[in-house]
Amino acid sequence: MIIIAGTLKIAPGLSREDVAEQFGAGIVATRQEPGCLAYSFSIDILDETVVHIYEVYKDAAAVAEHRANLAARRNSATPPKVRVLERDVSEFEIVNERKI
Repeated sequence: MIIIAGTLKIAPGLSREDVAEQFGAGIVATRQEPGCLAYSFSIDILDETVVHIYEVYKDAAAVAEHRANLAARRNSATPPKVRVLERDVSEFEIVNERKI
């Protein structure tokens, strides 16, 4: 299992609706990809310029497919309203899981 998690710092001045509009279609498409177990973005409650990312994939092949799909969507998309200023995202390979 692969988990990708982190934060994006976006330019201020956009409404939550603008951010949702920018990322919404990509979230819906990604959740339908084979091997995607979870995919969500959330705006920080205390700082609306921070977007938290949480993604879970079955394996590395699913991550590779997602990245290829993401690149294709970026190339065909209209110019983004949301400008990402900073990105701090990490990928974790999980070998054991324990429910708590």
